[in-house]
Amino acid sequence: MGNFDLIHWDAPLPSPHDETIRRGVNPFQTKSIAYWADYDWSGYAWTLTVSKDGVLLDPNDKQLEWSGTLNFYGDGDYVGWCEFDAQVKDGRILEVSIVELPDDLALVRLPTEEDFAHRERLGKLPKGAILLATEPVRTDQGPRGIDARDYPQGSRFTVEGAYPTAIYARDEQGRPGLFIDKITWDKLDVAKP
Repeated sequence: MGNFDLIHWDAPLPSPHDETIRRGVNPFQTKSIAYWADYDWSGYAWTLTVSKDGVLLDPNDKQLEWSGTLNFYGDGDYVGWCEFDAQVKDGRILEVSIVELPDDLALVRLPTEEDFAHRERLGKLPKGAILLATEPVRTDQGPRGIDARDYPQGSRFTVEGAYPTAIYARDEQGRPGLFIDKITWDKLDVAKP
């Protein structure tokens, strides 16, 4: 399974929920840059950084000479799901805009301390742990043939790898699945042996 392109964003960001500027809402994910493939960073855990002054940095803290639209997203932990498009020229952020989301992704409630503790525990699960869907869930679209799928309550998944921002797992038919959305994590529990 492929790596996720994580972005640690230190520059100010507009909040999609109350129009204030937020800082420290990290990390985000992106699939806009396949830069790691050009430098054979596959197999390494790495993170891009956007500095406070809006410079895109590679995992070695060198300016990434990349231009284009950088779409990045995440649950932002305490502001709910949010998605942004940043216009980048030669590794410098020119402008950041909020991507308008459909109503079904609107903020329903802010996560509680219990949610954070549960998510932290799931992000540290060992390979082979079994997850149980306590409600219907949908896996996220991922790289290399990982399709989004709907599963009923009671579905079981075998963990292949758990990280603070993503859980790779296989369903009962052996198909690969990916859980990124933290609200979905709240619908999963560790099955009793």
